[in-house]
Amino acid sequence: MPQPPGNAVEISVILLDNIRWHEEIDERAEEHDVKPFPSEPVSHSSFAAIMLASLLALVAMIWQHSACVTAAATIQKMAYGTVKGEVGGRAMVLGWVGLVFLLVSAIGIWIMIMSIKLLNPGRRLITLADL
Repeated sequence: MPQPPGNAVEISVILLDNIRWHEEIDERAEEHDVKPFPSEPVSHSSFAAIMLASLLALVAMIWQHSACVTAAATIQKMAYGTVKGEVGGRAMVLGWVGLVFLLVSAIGIWIMIMSIKLLNPGRRLITLADL
């Protein structure tokens, strides 16, 4: 895989680090266990980091794919057809699946940010123009 999974692991630790269960008392004097969302700066920074990781993974996969095709074609031409080179489909799928997982993580964080904005009616929603 071209990208290390460290970025996704770090973002998961950042998001999970500040989530602590606590009790709140509502207006009827009843106690409720509450699990708060991550703060807005943490959510936005993790979204930016995962989008940057997705972009870099996309660039890496495109370069890796073009380099493999070029190397296979060069080896075939240099060996005058005695050697046949192919790009392994399974290896390429592994790289592209990693990119898809990063994009799914980014979409999940974006949905979480939008959910937090919807739960706070005084805040303005993020539009595509804001990104």
